[in-house]
Amino acid sequence: MQEIYLLLGKEQGLKEAYLNDIFNKLNADDICITKLFMSELSSYELSERLLTNSLFSKGEVFIIYESENLKNKKDLELIYSTILKPLNKIIIFISNENSISFDPKGSLNIVKKTFYELSDTDKFVFVKKSFFKLGIKITDKAINLMLFMLDADTRILQFYINSFALMIKNKTIDEHDINSWLSFVRIENSFSLFESILKKDMECALVKVKSILEQGEDLINILMSLGWQFKKFLKVKIDYESSNNISSVFKKHKIFVSLEKIYKIGLKNYSILDIKFILKILHKFDLYARIYGKNMHLNLSYFMISILLTKDDTILNNFSFKSECTF
Repeated sequence: MQEIYLLLGKEQGLKEAYLNDIFNKLNADDICITKLFMSELSSYELSERLLTNSLFSKGEVFIIYESENLKNKKDLELIYSTILKPLNKIIIFISNENSISFDPKGSLNIVKKTFYELSDTDKFVFVKKSFFKLGIKITDKAINLMLFMLDADTRILQFYINSFALMIKNKTIDEHDINSWLSFVRIENSFSLFESILKKDMECALVKVKSILEQGEDLINILMSLGWQFKKFLKVKIDYESSNNISSVFKKHKIFVSLEKIYKIGLKNYSILDIKFILKILHKFDLYARIYGKNMHLNLSYFMISILLTKDDTILNNFSFKSECTF
């Protein structure tokens, strides 16, 4: 029986769960699943693949990723006319966008679902329920730390939840467990990059920038995340210099116990002027990235970290003498 789905949105975990529900309803032994990417083939090639029947399977499922690339009028008309035919296939069009040009109406019976990004509250509930289903207890503070350190959608969160389930038995997961385990196994992200910058370990920061970008993360997202973290760090620095009571400052700004060590290192390494300069740099690079697009992302990222690479007391003074650039 022919079924056509259009699955949109950036929330990957719920989208994958929905896909698995579709597969679970099928007889896996008699089904051939083919995954195609629209960045790698034309609409004509896609049409040919859909019209060709498998000689070895009773049923076929086609999953077509990057469906947002189907936007030319002729391409759309070709695919519409193709899937109108009795293909006897399950066809699933997938895009990370919330809205795309491919959206046949009226002539086709299509199941359309949009998986929007979850709010922080919804992610918290997702993590708590996931651990509960696995029979594992976790503190609320540990969940908040996990969300803060990963800053990811439910697909990535579920991966780490499952990894915890394999390692931790018969105990309640706390902040220390989260920090130790994620520091050991996590993929690099803007939080781990922030840690390296606080330590002034710029060689490591460069490696992390490269790793994050190679994972497909958008430069603008990295800059926005770093900007948010340094704004919070600036507030901590200002309050600390005013009161000189680090414990009360950490409590006021709700700094996780497991993050206090890295914050203390950062407070020693950077002055208020340094942090303000870093925020100005991040703001400038955010603007450049938005204006000039993704083609500049590697050079911009390397240049950003190079600016921060200094052993002098004040980054701003050091930079102003060595560069003709004005920010």
